[in-house]
Amino acid sequence: MKMAKYINVLYDNGDEIPLSNETKEYLSKMLGFSWDRPVWDGTISVPDLPRDESLLRELRKYVSEERISVEPEQRVIHSLGKSSLEFINLMHGKIPDPVDAVIFPRESEIEELMRSCGKIDAVFTVTGGRTSVTGGVACKSGHKTVCIDTSNLKDLTFSESMITAGAGLTGKEIEDAIEKKGFTCGFFPESFRYSTVGGWISTKATGQESNTYGDIEDIVSGVKIARKGSIISEKALPRNSAGPSAVSIVLGAEGQNGVILSANMKIFRKPEKRHFSTVFFRSFHDAINAISEMDRYPTVLRVMDETETSVSLLEINRKTRDRLRRYLRLRGTVDGSLGIIVNNGEKFGRIRGSVSVGSSGAKSWYEGRYLRPRMANSLWKRGIISDTMETSAFWDSVERIHSETISAFHKTVRENQGTGMIMAHLSHQYLEGSCIYFTFLINGEKPDMLLKHVREVMIQVILDNGGSITHHHGLGSSFHEYVDGGKRNLFSELRDEKMVWKWK
Repeated sequence: MKMAKYINVLYDNGDEIPLSNETKEYLSKMLGFSWDRPVWDGTISVPDLPRDESLLRELRKYVSEERISVEPEQRVIHSLGKSSLEFINLMHGKIPDPVDAVIFPRESEIEELMRSCGKIDAVFTVTGGRTSVTGGVACKSGHKTVCIDTSNLKDLTFSESMITAGAGLTGKEIEDAIEKKGFTCGFFPESFRYSTVGGWISTKATGQESNTYGDIEDIVSGVKIARKGSIISEKALPRNSAGPSAVSIVLGAEGQNGVILSANMKIFRKPEKRHFSTVFFRSFHDAINAISEMDRYPTVLRVMDETETSVSLLEINRKTRDRLRRYLRLRGTVDGSLGIIVNNGEKFGRIRGSVSVGSSGAKSWYEGRYLRPRMANSLWKRGIISDTMETSAFWDSVERIHSETISAFHKTVRENQGTGMIMAHLSHQYLEGSCIYFTFLINGEKPDMLLKHVREVMIQVILDNGGSITHHHGLGSSFHEYVDGGKRNLFSELRDEKMVWKWK
């Protein structure tokens, strides 16, 4: 009798971060659960799966045997991302239809596979770090499916102030390689340790230091793509007006227009100094008004609303927190809005209406900025749904989107007999507007339906008030229906017809 095989599906193999007793008590009270009674360990049991021998024979013509896997664990894990609906289903033992095979090809094998398209009756998907929170990893059922894992696309070469990076390289791998030469990649999403170059481009992502280095479209200047029947290689140039760029073909296309093999990316001199400042505003409203009037921004400017501020302060020991509150009370900002400022190079000047409280808070955030998902692990293990939604909007809509989205969230949770809390912060500023990032936690007897209703209402409020459907997470499978006009028709054609991946 075969032993059951288990795999962990949470972030960082399910590791949690230590939380203060006050944080635990607060979350337990707000959401109605017991911290000491986990309901899930973050693992799933992987079933035995049938092998498609005919598909294997076809794949062996193009990919070496040792880089093909039909093991159940590989097939299941390559069919999963990190979205909340996926976690809800997994928590309740529902595993999605897995891909039929996973391949780990070298670049030459992908090129040959593409040149020979039409020979394999299968839908191909591409994955890198599988950190998508929008259902971007989910494969289309009803067809034979093969997942192309890009982990063997890791070449890295230097050319002046640029690199050519393989699509399977993670942010950490790039940074570790180039910082020895005095450079930085300038691209630091929360998923930095696991997400890949190919994923960044295909989801049109951005990083936490975008105020200084730009979004992915500002950093990537050329790509090499394997498409149906052809290879496109676009060299890096300062600028080129010879028709649409190859980057534009794959930027935000989420794999629909070809496999990204490598990318030409700008790199930047590593900053000699990094300045940290922690500030408080009288209110989130005051913070929005002050920031909207600025004509330049620090490398990182992360400003939390009152709820996110109060939760963050629970992690400070009580004595320090009481001392901080006494000082803030004297300055009239005791229940205000916390701001994190990190600036590369010179110290950033004072922001109107802000009260400085030193550098330790900003330094603490910076040192732990990639560990935030581990807090979500703690909640998922206790049956609490943790989710996020982010949007960008012009400054005159930011405050309205914030307040109306939060009101709609609470109303929907009450109507569905659940409990919940929601908080938000500003990140990624532009002269004309900002990204607003919502984090919400919910608990209810029918978690999938509660999540569905909450997300639908939040999305509609954001769209009704002029916000974007997403700022940097990409569309995945979660947001296609909300893309309007002719763009929706285009995406529907690509998704339904699988123009690149449906090889027959």
